[in-house]
Amino acid sequence: MSYQNNLLIDNWTLQSVGELLKEGLYDDDANELVVSSDLSTHSYRSVSLDVLNVRCLFQILGELVFNDRLLVDDQGTCTWMDSSELLPLHSNGIVIPKPFLAIKDQWLPARNAFVEMLCVSPSMSELHKRNVARYYKSGDNEDPFFGQLIWGGSGMLGRAHALGLPYSSHPIREAWFKRVDSLFGERSAQQHLDQFIQQEQVKVYNRIDHSGYLANLSLPPVAALAIQEASDASDLIKIGLQLRETYEPLRKWLREFQEAIDSNDTEDQLKRQNLLDSVSRHIASMHQSSPTGETTVQVSMKLLKVTRKVGDPINSLQNKFGVRAAMNQLILAPAGREVVQKLAKLFGEQHSSLAFKLEQALVSRT
Repeated sequence: MSYQNNLLIDNWTLQSVGELLKEGLYDDDANELVVSSDLSTHSYRSVSLDVLNVRCLFQILGELVFNDRLLVDDQGTCTWMDSSELLPLHSNGIVIPKPFLAIKDQWLPARNAFVEMLCVSPSMSELHKRNVARYYKSGDNEDPFFGQLIWGGSGMLGRAHALGLPYSSHPIREAWFKRVDSLFGERSAQQHLDQFIQQEQVKVYNRIDHSGYLANLSLPPVAALAIQEASDASDLIKIGLQLRETYEPLRKWLREFQEAIDSNDTEDQLKRQNLLDSVSRHIASMHQSSPTGETTVQVSMKLLKVTRKVGDPINSLQNKFGVRAAMNQLILAPAGREVVQKLAKLFGEQHSSLAFKLEQALVSRT
């Protein structure tokens, strides 16, 4: 069997996408865990459920394009299997349920270690102990959300660690994992690419948009491309599958990159970094200022267009084909207010207060 670029994901993420595609935007709140500055206690604060669900949609669209298979625990598939939009991901062999419970001896020790890492306050440790005791006694939790976040999240981290899989968590879990710095080891090939594209986008946007709006817009390129092509919210996953076919060569490149990471092949990793450097130089040549006006940059808030007239001709030619061209397309994907408004329109919320709230939330103010 050839090497597969597999990614472990949460059923929770698919559940959130299914709810969004079924219910649309409905201005509800979700909880986010916060800890006091002295790490003595924890509490919750409200965050927008719409924004969380949209971020889950963005996440799944990117993951189905850039990964061969998305692995989930077979114990939780009932939370999203009733979504007609998501079923093709399973029937096409992209989302694969795995019986992780059958191999629990492999990952349970790691899960228990991650619980200790995630419970950074005494109040969290005590609540976790009460949750566990109650679960084994009555099958439920004193605080189900805390259990889903900490115990469930630790279990997924344990699975990923024991099986050597990259793991992409639900945004609520991801925010906490990053905060406590519990993830370790090499980043996945997709994470390398995501960070590279984001950095290059920021460079371009900072050059052409002095307001800072574009640079702060949290809109992944695959999601932007899908939104641009969709005529209805139900189209988004279908278009994601079409983009999966379009970017198959890039997915193959990521598969090989992931194999180099997993095998610690430094020479191959450097070769792929050189390709990223080539794309970066090409993008830079597009927006470098020229006193003679030899570089032309055309900008609209709907679609960024860049016409190149100067730079390295060999590198420019290389970036017109194959994987380099695909990366250029993603870096220069549509961006701006019109794309966010189109997303709101797909859910029947054009010019509504929910559309305004969504746009504001997608622009980082940190």
